[in-house]
Amino acid sequence: MKSYPKTIKRTFNNNLGRFFAIALIVMLGLAIISGLGALSPITQASVNKNLKDYNSSDLIFKSTSQLGFSNKEIEEIISNNLVKDYQILTSIDVMIENDLTRLIYMDFLENKVNKLELISGSFPKNENEIVVERQTNHMKDFQIGDQLTFMNTDFVIVGIVASPLIYSKDGEQDLVTQQPLDIIFYIDSCYNQFELPYTDIYLTLNDLNKYNVFSKEYENLLNKNVEILKSELSFKSFEILTLNENKSFVITDTYTDKVSKLSLIFPLFFIAVVVLVVLTTMTRLIEEERQIIGCYRTLGYGNFKIMFKYVFFSSISCVIGCIMGMLIGVFAIPELIYPGFGSVIFIPNMVKYYDFLVGIIVSIGMIISVSGITALIVLKVLKEKPANLLRPKSPKPGKKIFFEKIPFLWNRTKFKYKSALRNIFRNKKHFIMTLISVGGSTAIVFAGFSLYDVAQFSEKLGSISEAISQISSVLILFACGLCLLVIYNLTNMNISERTREIATLKVLGYHNLEVYSYIYREIFIMSIIAIAFGIPAGCLLVWFLFEYLNIGIISDVSWWSYLATIIILLVLIVIIDLLLIKKIKKVDMNTSLKMID
Repeated sequence: MKSYPKTIKRTFNNNLGRFFAIALIVMLGLAIISGLGALSPITQASVNKNLKDYNSSDLIFKSTSQLGFSNKEIEEIISNNLVKDYQILTSIDVMIENDLTRLIYMDFLENKVNKLELISGSFPKNENEIVVERQTNHMKDFQIGDQLTFMNTDFVIVGIVASPLIYSKDGEQDLVTQQPLDIIFYIDSCYNQFELPYTDIYLTLNDLNKYNVFSKEYENLLNKNVEILKSELSFKSFEILTLNENKSFVITDTYTDKVSKLSLIFPLFFIAVVVLVVLTTMTRLIEEERQIIGCYRTLGYGNFKIMFKYVFFSSISCVIGCIMGMLIGVFAIPELIYPGFGSVIFIPNMVKYYDFLVGIIVSIGMIISVSGITALIVLKVLKEKPANLLRPKSPKPGKKIFFEKIPFLWNRTKFKYKSALRNIFRNKKHFIMTLISVGGSTAIVFAGFSLYDVAQFSEKLGSISEAISQISSVLILFACGLCLLVIYNLTNMNISERTREIATLKVLGYHNLEVYSYIYREIFIMSIIAIAFGIPAGCLLVWFLFEYLNIGIISDVSWWSYLATIIILLVLIVIIDLLLIKKIKKVDMNTSLKMID
């Protein structure tokens, strides 16, 4: 094997921790992005399939005449070339024993449009048998065999049914008063002894079945057909209702729109943190290999070939992370969150609808960003002369930090803290990267807790609170995972860069606990500062989130969300410190002290 491929292989072997850290961080970011991005399309596709399965109406013609539709008017409507299927019925809203009740007289044998789903029992077979709409938050619960009297007739309930147009758990409402209905009874018009006017005509239209009812294509074509029908009919005593006037449809459309917006806001923060962590990781890797880059230059390697090695390293880890993230996001996250819609609607079975579009777009952007950032870092190093690259980079000279200019505080600070503060602020670039990386992760965790907090305890969200809390739980889980990986990556790199310093401390007689404290003290101080920076950033994110989604205000967030975020972050830091103790123990004093500074 030639020397150049060997060095590439060696870089991978010596930096497997960094390689997998980048891959896992990218994976978490892409999983939450692609998962939330796929959730709304999956929900809409599931509801759309259910509507199509039960042949839900595209239009409902309602007569504005007290006499209802005449036979001539009905014939004119149903014979129009745009009409595919139809059902004619009578709908009356009346008060029965203080209950706002809708009576629907229909021919069950001709139930072609808005087919009723039989939940339990059977459809009417005799004159005095009726079925009732299933129970919702507002509509009453009935049992098979219940008997009741209205319209001077005794009836028995033989079935519980579900209309495809009534799948909101808030039920249906009266179109005039907008009051929620308490009961909907379906009565077979074949056994009706009264001459009732036809008030409603359910219609499905040609060429609309192939479109998703939530799509712009469906809406545009439907509106066009409505205008045609209005212009072609010779009478005007009617109103036309579309799905946009259907309460269940509007609730679903509104909720999925909020989820889509949510899937747009959080990914931006995830991407920012992920790209920054990759920037930090690759910057430190390239700085460590300055001498190798210098050797390449002296051996006559071109800039592109040198750059390729590091771009290849970062882009491959990013590609692996993107693929894993998309698979987890598209296949797993909707399965976790979709049941949350059950607090809002009677959810149909989730369709196997795999939407990779958001994941692919973000993956391409992520890979280009990571590769571009890596290339820029290498180009900056390549601007130096080979002789300078072959020499170890001189450490930055010590200088007074701002804290030292306050004698009252500085003189009362213990030496170990003075040393830690000097080390932190001597390398401002690393400190700023740590500050933004951990602070950004903190902001995402806080936003997740705030969303969960408001969803659980605020009445402003109403019926969608359970679904929002389900989404926020997943966000908290992934945000904590991201934060864990960010802290691990930064701490691991910090230890790797300071093996000579750790070895020196051991030679000088420092006990293991003192060595751990020396290294972790700085990390803990930086993390505390980052958390203090991340909470206000999280408040800004939450404020924007609540304003954009119109689901609350920042004052709705209780104190426990702030406390929970801080505790979670501190626990994660302690976990990482415990995990990396083994790495500090393994530092070989002889090898480390032979390293050239």
